[in-house]
Amino acid sequence: MEGAFRRERDLARRRRLTVRSMVVHGAMNFLGKTLTLSRGTITLVSGSKIEPLVDFLAESKSAQMTAQVTVTGPAENPKITLTSIPPLPQDQILAQLLFGRDVTQLTPPRRAADRAGRGG
Repeated sequence: MEGAFRRERDLARRRRLTVRSMVVHGAMNFLGKTLTLSRGTITLVSGSKIEPLVDFLAESKSAQMTAQVTVTGPAENPKITLTSIPPLPQDQILAQLLFGRDVTQLTPPRRAADRAGRGG
């Protein structure tokens, strides 16, 4: 992890401190799967309330695709976005991330078994 901080004053001459930490390398857990962090930043800005802002990009690569999970915004209410290379529908990306399979290969009994850890 690397970091930096900056002190400044706003127009009302109030002091403000900005702290930014960046992930150099690492991993992120998403619904029980470990993804490789490609980008990770946590920014803290002082004011009447310190609200951490996050910006993470984690990836999982397979022979079929690269799934990407982006987490951005306030830490209390982040926005989670799923994308992929090549571009696929959200259900396809999620099926690949969670089960390592195409969504069409998951039957209801297989989905239940996979969720319970008994899938094959």
